[in-house]
Amino acid sequence: MNKTKIIIYSVCGFFALLIALFLGTWIGANNQASEYDELMYFRKTQIYVAIDNRYSKVLAYQATIQTADNQILTQLGLITQAREAFADAVANQASPDELEQEFTALESMFVTLVSYMEDNPSNWTTVGITSAFLAEYNASTNSVSFAINQYNETVFLYNSFLRKFPNNVFAFGFELKNAYSLPSEFVTVLPYA
Repeated sequence: MNKTKIIIYSVCGFFALLIALFLGTWIGANNQASEYDELMYFRKTQIYVAIDNRYSKVLAYQATIQTADNQILTQLGLITQAREAFADAVANQASPDELEQEFTALESMFVTLVSYMEDNPSNWTTVGITSAFLAEYNASTNSVSFAINQYNETVFLYNSFLRKFPNNVFAFGFELKNAYSLPSEFVTVLPYA
């Protein structure tokens, strides 16, 4: 072989190696950026699932609290009516039979309320339900916060990957993403006590 052919083969081999390195780096950067992009989409979806679960539980507890309140208010209303009827009978000097009838109605209302409270110890007062609701609310807040943190961590990794050399040269079509934060209308600063 003559010297010219050796130089031509060497130069061609060098350029082939450069092209292979260029293509390998380009393909690797785009594949990794695509994986991060898909992971961010998945993690953002997890945020919305956690938020949806949170508010589904809130609505369920709200319905439970309202049902318990309505049951208790109904019973208390009936007791009030029976007490007023008994007081009116006493004030009007009703006969002992009429007093016994009003007393029986009043006592029946108390027994009904006590029975409801015994059968539903967590519902007789909304304190138990509210306590359970607050525990669930805190747990769902932690779930939402965890999902947001997972997403933001992925955004950080993605943005760091895109900024690194040579990825910043080869990752075409990928833009830096913003971390997730709650919209300002949902962020309330509580006053100091």
